[in-house]
Amino acid sequence: MSDYIKRSERNKEKKSSKGKNKKGKRKSKKFKVVIGILIALLIVLGVIGIIIYKFLGQANKVSIDDSRENLKISEEAERLAKEKKIKNILLIGSDEGTVDDHGRSDSMILISIDKENKKIKATSFMRDVLITIPGYGEKNLNNAYALGGSELLVKTFNYNFGLDIKDYAKVDFKAFVKVIDKLGGVDIDIRQDEISVTNDYIKAVNKFVNGSSPTIKKAGVQKLDGVQALGYSRNRYVGSDFARTNRQRIVLEAVLQKLSKAGSTEDIKYMNDILPEVTTTLDIKDLTEIGSFALFNKINTLESTNFPKSEETQNIVTNEYHMVVDKEKLKKEVQDYIYNDKK
Repeated sequence: MSDYIKRSERNKEKKSSKGKNKKGKRKSKKFKVVIGILIALLIVLGVIGIIIYKFLGQANKVSIDDSRENLKISEEAERLAKEKKIKNILLIGSDEGTVDDHGRSDSMILISIDKENKKIKATSFMRDVLITIPGYGEKNLNNAYALGGSELLVKTFNYNFGLDIKDYAKVDFKAFVKVIDKLGGVDIDIRQDEISVTNDYIKAVNKFVNGSSPTIKKAGVQKLDGVQALGYSRNRYVGSDFARTNRQRIVLEAVLQKLSKAGSTEDIKYMNDILPEVTTTLDIKDLTEIGSFALFNKINTLESTNFPKSEETQNIVTNEYHMVVDKEKLKKEVQDYIYNDKK
């Protein structure tokens, strides 16, 4: 009887030992899987970084004094950006024809990387809104670029709208045309009432860039080349300037859609073609973070809006056209949308 009990106890010990070994093996396997995933992510991030580093050198990289004091960033804006995990980048489309001539900022779109809500926002600002340009007084928003280039425009945005912008990316008209052409064009849905005025702009752009793009013949979805896309984006006489900023965001969305549908090889080719046309303050760390954020969150669309809203403006004409707004109210609306995601 005692021998039976001893054998029984030894069997239990063996089974218990085997069970522990199996659990240990399972934990070991799970640990290896987790480590494997982490290594894979690091490799992907490393590849993204290498690719971006390779092509960033082809962009026209510039540096500015990005101190809070210089760029007119308030303590509140700096705190909000940090708390809400927001990265703001100003996209500038200028009407200059050469590098030395500032021209004016025909298009100003704020790109906000919202990590907390896992989205990217594209916010257009009306170029004729009357604001305060630091050092120059009350003038239309797009005058800031003409008076002091991209850096003064960034300061003006921060000062008037309570933002924390430290980076920008800029293309002029000729560069815009090249970018769209190198992408192979973009698909845009043209309305019948947009055709006539858009064609007038296409003819004007053809003269400016010495191009020969055809005018648009019919309404509907169609592929636009660089000249045609710029003509479409500049149309401000169908639906007012508010509709024009919407067209600019439509083109930007079309570019993002094209890039998101392309394979990695095509994306690398696009970067190789496009970056030489861009002037930017963004560095390798910024671009790697943005690229990995969009990749891992599968972001291929933009949430878009514009400021100020049409119903909140009063139009006056002096020596030029102005949109007059309640500046403090507009500042709060912009901050609420960018930092607090209030629509």
